[in-house]
Amino acid sequence: NTIPLTEEKKLDKITVLSMGPLFAETIKRIHKGESVGEIFHGQLY
Repeated sequence: NTIPLTEEKKLDKITVLSMGPLFAETIKRIHKGESVGEIFHGQLY
């Protein structure tokens, strides 16, 4: 959601998602020395 889309470029079939929570969880896990792989196997989203 960091690249703004004008109304004429928005499509009904595309949903803009915030990646902030995913990035935050990834950074937290790296900092704590925990597994990042779980995030990408559907464990947290």
